[in-house]
Amino acid sequence: MYSDKSTIFCVGVTINDFAKDSELLYERYNVVSFSSGLGLLGALEDEIPDLILIDEDTLGICGFCIETRFEYIPIIVLRRMNEARAELRGIADYIGIPFDVLKLCRRIDSHIELSDYRKRLGQTLKHKKEEVSSLKDAFIKTIAVLVEIRDNTTGVHIEKTRLYLSVLLDAMKASGVYEEEMAELDMELVLVSSLLHDVGKITISDAILQKPGTFTPEEATQMRKHVALGGEIIESIKEQVPNNEFLDYAHVFALSHHEKWDGSGYPKGLVGEEIPLLGRVMAIADVYDALVSERPYKKALPHAEAAEIIKEGRDSHFDPVLVDLFMSVSHEFENLQDKHGGK
Repeated sequence: MYSDKSTIFCVGVTINDFAKDSELLYERYNVVSFSSGLGLLGALEDEIPDLILIDEDTLGICGFCIETRFEYIPIIVLRRMNEARAELRGIADYIGIPFDVLKLCRRIDSHIELSDYRKRLGQTLKHKKEEVSSLKDAFIKTIAVLVEIRDNTTGVHIEKTRLYLSVLLDAMKASGVYEEEMAELDMELVLVSSLLHDVGKITISDAILQKPGTFTPEEATQMRKHVALGGEIIESIKEQVPNNEFLDYAHVFALSHHEKWDGSGYPKGLVGEEIPLLGRVMAIADVYDALVSERPYKKALPHAEAAEIIKEGRDSHFDPVLVDLFMSVSHEFENLQDKHGGK
């Protein structure tokens, strides 16, 4: 019967409030009446109306609950003139009693139309935001894969390191390791930005990137430059897009994933906790993947041997706390490795 009508919840409002034209309200809308605010709050758990029409006398705690839990529902308050006013925080419209029912209906229609527009706009903006986010992720992955293709790998490396990183970060969160630093991280942005940790390789010549054998000392020096160059690439983007958390994370990954706990890493030779936490975590994920993956110049190592090498790097290459954590979840690394293979 009311499928084509807007639904209005009326609270503390009787037919006498509407004077001679009160039937117009019931002809135009599906009107559900409640004698008290408690009845309204109970009904709101099961159904969301298009508008709430509420008598000022029934506001109280009911009004507070509406504005905090159901603030997207348009509200019209019937107000008796020359009486104390219980204000809602700017989300309600007020009409004095007595009033003209036709004008009330026009006001109701305007609120419902505006509410519908806001909902449609919100859905459109959400959809656009999702589209932009998907486009950004695709763009980032494309750049990262292009880097990996130039490095004679299939591009699987970037996704595998992201998965390994996710395992470690989840374990850190569950165990409370570096709890204060972890609390400040946006995990979704961290994982996406990690895909750019080797972006500096795009500046390295093909002769070095695609060499099937061991690097000469000079070639190794050139290859190491990809870390600082990656930092410069992301820094140049940050100058165009300042105060961007995603780029901040990417910058940390690019610059610090080859630093070592004992200070023997590069490019800055940072020691211990001077190395950013994300760089220390990525170091384990990156090295593990390099060990278990086949390359033109080496065979893939089995998981157990790779895990032992990570363990041996405790206190020298890697953060000892993170190595202990890695060992406790290394079976998850093995499962991922079995799933993706040694590529």
